[in-house]
Amino acid sequence: MKFDCDPNEAIEKVESLVSAVPETTCGHRGICCRAGCPNMTFGEYIWISRDYVEKLSQDERLELLMRCVKNYIEPQDPTKWRPCPLLTNDMMCKVYHARPFRCRTYGLIPEKLYRNMVERVEKDTGIPSTFTPLCIQCKLVKLKPEFADRYPDGKIPEQMIKDIESQLKENDRKLGVEQKVQDAGFSYLTFHDWHLLMTLGDQVMESMTTVRLQKDKVAKEHFLVLLKQQIADSLKGEADGRQV
Repeated sequence: MKFDCDPNEAIEKVESLVSAVPETTCGHRGICCRAGCPNMTFGEYIWISRDYVEKLSQDERLELLMRCVKNYIEPQDPTKWRPCPLLTNDMMCKVYHARPFRCRTYGLIPEKLYRNMVERVEKDTGIPSTFTPLCIQCKLVKLKPEFADRYPDGKIPEQMIKDIESQLKENDRKLGVEQKVQDAGFSYLTFHDWHLLMTLGDQVMESMTTVRLQKDKVAKEHFLVLLKQQIADSLKGEADGRQV
């Protein structure tokens, strides 16, 4: 993708916007993180990519990419818990400083707005919300005491959420995300969707979509083995090229 502005400036804009969300405490049970990875804007993705992914070793990059592939080709079952690929084994976030806006606001969203969001998912999937993860916000997420006076009900205003999301989308347009793409509902993708798209490209994504929709478990496992070797060879080639 051709950037229409300096990516670092765009990342700074994202950081400035999401830092407006008040800080919270957490029970570190990974309830939200084990349910899945929230959708994020492209600017949020490149922030995570710069501050985390690009610093990984070759083996770590391969492991992360394959975790994203597995998340993608599995059946998209809203009732199934699908751990975020950026979650550690002890339920800690690997990118906490650069975590996206929707991670930061979980637990702080006004209950009426959150209920509306849950009901939209229920309508789209046809599955009762009681069967889906995160049908209610975690009660263990609390505002830190220094923010209690400003947000006495423990929630942030709905308008604040809308304003920040609007500015995040505007920031993405400067990065080259077209308005028509946003209008079509593709402003937000999961980390693994963004990562696969930007790392492997459209054609491989099309192949993975075919595998997800048409292949059985055995065929998927065979596909994973072949793709992992191809990616490993590609990463090795990149590393060898940098050493020349």
